[in-house]
Amino acid sequence: MAPDLKGYFDFEGQPLEIAIWSRRTKAGDRTYHSFRITSPYKKGETPRVYVKGGKVYELDGADADGPDYQGPEAFTLLGQSCWAAMWIEAEPEGSDSDDLAFRMELLSKPFPAKLSKGAVETQQDLRERTLERRKERELREAQATHTEPNLEEEPQDIPF
Repeated sequence: MAPDLKGYFDFEGQPLEIAIWSRRTKAGDRTYHSFRITSPYKKGETPRVYVKGGKVYELDGADADGPDYQGPEAFTLLGQSCWAAMWIEAEPEGSDSDDLAFRMELLSKPFPAKLSKGAVETQQDLRERTLERRKERELREAQATHTEPNLEEEPQDIPF
C-alpha cells in the first residue's frame, strides 16, 4: 500500500526517507500516523529499514506550541533514542491549497504535555498529602524510638 505522505531528511549526516500512513483509531475518535524510516530508494537496491511500525497519535487539547501528534514511546534510530512529534503547519496567508502541510521532528525526549487545571490541582493536593503523611510517619518513628521512663517501677541502679 502506497504511503499517504513521503519525505526525506538527514539525521546524523545520514540521508533518510520517511513514509507515513494516516489512520483512525479503532474507537474512531482520534487520528494516528504510522511511519517507516529507511535509507533512500535507489533503483535496483533494497532500502535498509531503520524504523518500522513507528506511530504518532493525535493529542487531546494540544497547546499552541506543542505537537499535534506524538509517539507513545521512544525508538532507536542510528543508535540514538528518539521520540517522534508531528505538527500540522498553518497554510501561508493567501494560499488556496486544501492540502495539509506536516512537520515532523525527532526529539531526544517527549514534548512535555501541559496539564489541565484539574490535573494541576490534583497534583498539588497529592504533593501536600504526601508531605503530611511523611511528617506523620517521621513523628511515629521518633515516638517509637523514644521511651518515657516508667515512674512506678523501682530503679535497680540506686547507689544508696
